[in-house]
Amino acid sequence: MSGKRSAGFTLIELLIVVAIIGILAAIAIPNFLLAQVRAKVSRVKADMNGLAVALESYRVDQNAYPYFDNPTYGFPSRYNEISYRLIHLTTPMAYLKTIHLSDPFLEQGADSYSDGFMRYEYNYRNHEVWRSGSYPWVKCSAWVLNSIGPDQSPNQGLLTEMWARGLMDGVAGVEVIIYDPTNGTVSVGDIPRTGGETRFRSFAGR
Repeated sequence: MSGKRSAGFTLIELLIVVAIIGILAAIAIPNFLLAQVRAKVSRVKADMNGLAVALESYRVDQNAYPYFDNPTYGFPSRYNEISYRLIHLTTPMAYLKTIHLSDPFLEQGADSYSDGFMRYEYNYRNHEVWRSGSYPWVKCSAWVLNSIGPDQSPNQGLLTEMWARGLMDGVAGVEVIIYDPTNGTVSVGDIPRTGGETRFRSFAGR
């Protein structure tokens, strides 16, 4: 009886189990995080598709793309959240039930544009009313929606249309970087969607 082995795991067996669990976790967690990024990219594409339909419907009715700019609100010209710029899509006629669509890469809010303003939503620019010190003559019937992308760093996505027209080449300090999932699920670049008389074709819904 004294030589009978007692039930239970030995220390070596426990260490082996812990090591196996650690290996499985090391494999599973990165895949889970990448799946989250892919899901967010898909959501960006779906949201932008819905916004694009509303923008084009507005254009048919109003013969211009929507844009709202009220200096009394205290926002700088580079503040382009859709709930501010696209208010005309919900009133007086509702082309969308809501324009409070959060950018999934900014859902917690972030001062990622380094101007002191928290961001939650996609950005929008209407190039019919675009003003620039470098290119004051540029006005084209095109629009740009932009997500900050998985890197959560601004990469000039709102200048995608100008970049596609070759107008940003050689501009000091300006580099337009477009997110490309073929470079890796988590890679640098913004996710833009353009419309109207655009010269850019993005993977995001195009």
